Amino acid sequence: MALANAAPLIVELAAKITSSVAELQVGLAAQGLENPSWAENSPPYLPSNLHQLRDEVLDATAELHEVLLEPLMLIYKFAGVSNVVSIDSIVRFKILDMIPLAARPLLKKSPRKRISTRG
Repeated sequence: MALANAAPLIVELAAKITSSVAELQVGLAAQGLENPSWAENSPPYLPSNLHQLRDEVLDATAELHEVLLEPLMLIYKFAGVSNVVSIDSIVRFKILDMIPLAARPLLKKSPRKRISTRG
């Protein structure tokens, strides 16, 4: 069970992104490099000593993205449009019905009602 005064996951992830980006900027400035951007003078690669910070930023942003997606959209992201076997399994085995009632308000906007089961 989560602690009552623990920060929500999205707040923790946002803080991790902010702190890691700040450290990354300090590391780039210490080496006299520009910040990554689409500009022509942007460094073509990051120095190897900054790869860990880059990975922390990318991991946290990916997790934040996934946490903010609705369950069905997350399934589409990982299953791909052409792989409907997982979607069929969700419908056939009524996996959506296994989601706890506390999580149901998150699904109100999902297209669940449009999915028909095969008896």
